[in-house]
Amino acid sequence: KMDDLYDSLRRDRPNPSRTWGYYVDVLQTVAFDRIPLEVHRSTLRKCLPDTKQLRIATARRMQEKNFPKHPHMFEERIVEVMKNVRKAGGTLEVDEYNFILEQYAAVGHYMGALNILKDMERVLGDVRIRSYGLCLQTVAHRLSLPYPLEEDLRIRTECRDVATEILRLMAAAGKQASPVILDFTLRILKDTKDVNSFETLLKSAYGI
Repeated sequence: KMDDLYDSLRRDRPNPSRTWGYYVDVLQTVAFDRIPLEVHRSTLRKCLPDTKQLRIATARRMQEKNFPKHPHMFEERIVEVMKNVRKAGGTLEVDEYNFILEQYAAVGHYMGALNILKDMERVLGDVRIRSYGLCLQTVAHRLSLPYPLEEDLRIRTECRDVATEILRLMAAAGKQASPVILDFTLRILKDTKDVNSFETLLKSAYGI
């Protein structure tokens, strides 16, 4: 079982579902303390689809009004690997957290991105500006994707609130907003029709 998993993890682009199947087999048949921490880390990156493919496939499904029940169809895999990394006595590194944020950004999973950001602050202490940018990118992308008409108010309200919380956390950490952060924020404020915040940002950041 371990050999099958190792063989899959060594490949540059393994089949994500096959890798996950091998990983589950190992969890069910090998004593947990005999599974190296690096196996869990490597599985995280190999058990999920390429973000470009995921972004295209998700947008196509939504355009066809095939709205998914779960924002990220493989979120359970992410949660399981994160739990196992901690159970093995380790923590995720910055790049691994950002890898998850990139996955969530590809599908617009803004609630998941906010939860990951808060976990980063709790575990790592210091969060880089790139991570805040990925979270805001997630919100902006969700607003650009189709959704049922009856969900309009809920999604726009949640996106506005999540974006506000991300910016609050960033300010509390003493981080300076980058041009990318400002651009994503402008897009979000425009799409959520938060006129007051939109005008305030234009004045303070752009001098308009």
